[in-house]
Amino acid sequence: MILKLTDCFIENDDKSAVLGRVLSAVDPCSTELVTFYWDHRQWYLPQQPCIRLITLLYKTSAMAQPHLVVTDQLAAAESWLEVECANNNAVGGASRNGEALLKDFAQHCSVSVIALDAPANLIPVIIPKPWGRELWYSGIEARGQSGIGSEDRNIPLPWLLALAGDALLGGDCQSINLLKILDPLPEPVYGDLYLELHEEKREVYVVTHVDKTAWPEGVGAIRYGFDTQVQAEYPDDASFRRAFRASTGAYEQVRREIDSAISSGLGGEALPLELQSREAALRQAMNRFTQLKPLVVGDVVKVPCLLPHSLQHGVRTVEFQTPVYERKILSFAQEVLTQQHWDTEAAVALMTTTPPVDSEFVVLEDSPGLRRELIVEFDDFSVERVTLAPGVQWPMATEGRYALAMAVNSVLLAGSPLAAENAVLIPVGAGQVMIENLSDVPAIVLISRPGG
Repeated sequence: MILKLTDCFIENDDKSAVLGRVLSAVDPCSTELVTFYWDHRQWYLPQQPCIRLITLLYKTSAMAQPHLVVTDQLAAAESWLEVECANNNAVGGASRNGEALLKDFAQHCSVSVIALDAPANLIPVIIPKPWGRELWYSGIEARGQSGIGSEDRNIPLPWLLALAGDALLGGDCQSINLLKILDPLPEPVYGDLYLELHEEKREVYVVTHVDKTAWPEGVGAIRYGFDTQVQAEYPDDASFRRAFRASTGAYEQVRREIDSAISSGLGGEALPLELQSREAALRQAMNRFTQLKPLVVGDVVKVPCLLPHSLQHGVRTVEFQTPVYERKILSFAQEVLTQQHWDTEAAVALMTTTPPVDSEFVVLEDSPGLRRELIVEFDDFSVERVTLAPGVQWPMATEGRYALAMAVNSVLLAGSPLAAENAVLIPVGAGQVMIENLSDVPAIVLISRPGG
């Protein structure tokens, strides 16, 4: 029997999850299948429009958490429910297993069944950038929302967090740390990211690929703080800041000239040679102030707050960060499309000019075939790097916190293949999750947990 709740549930202003209120309204012994409507406020979109969704959930007394299906295809869902309810209520009608009905409903609505106590695949949304692209695995913003489920049958991640975020994440039921890949173009200048700093956002990069056409020796780079030899040319920090500010100001002026010429219809190659030459000279003079930190595959870069940085072309990285979308742009060798101005004046006043100190990773476990390292620990999240020898298994415990896990190369996670650069959300209630390396080479998995 399918219990159809007639009330439409509405999200609370405090963003508490809907599912708890639904379950409290249902006698757990009366039925295994419950369907209900709810209105989701899309807080991540302009004007925060509401969308009506329908959910079918399956739960028995033996299950810690429900399995469920969420869809906005109301007509398809209602037609399926009408047929199934009629079949179940017919005299002599066969009553199908609740889990089989849930799977059939998911198939009919072209979405996945989500188990709230098991790892779920995160489906990235691709965000184009002037310098290349980003792949967001847990991003929730107006520019794009990541998916959850299977590749071809997923739903927006924020739908599931609004419905059952407390069961998935615990604590703040909609605040999930951001996992993404930065994939710059291999061309110099055009593939270089903004030189920027952050006041609140904390980031860690793990290098997964260095383009050999851009870096034939396999050693890429990130612009990372300042060149200490250039700093030594100035009598004090204030003088250095003024000189750097003057250099970025001169480059911004020529950049504006180029942007204006391109807007008037001139292509990059048609720009006056004098303008091209002046741009290159001023860019070189500006870049002289900063240092390039070499990067190879496997390197980890922790980006402190207030440190100017710019990942360079052809260096692909996995990035974990707090979901705070703030930055101050000091300079960029292309037109900035997301804002009307650079933030150089404020950024130069705020930026740190002290070289960051690299620290050794904390080794959490080092046994035959297994090495676990804590590669970064911020107040709001931490990241582990787990290296498994061929044939080795590791039982990962959730430790009362949700986790984001990404395979650097393929592994078996909870009995399902997790290919390279694929990621999962491991719910707080998943308990112990087995990760196994079935390949003949060492495998690496990156695992991020919230702080606290």
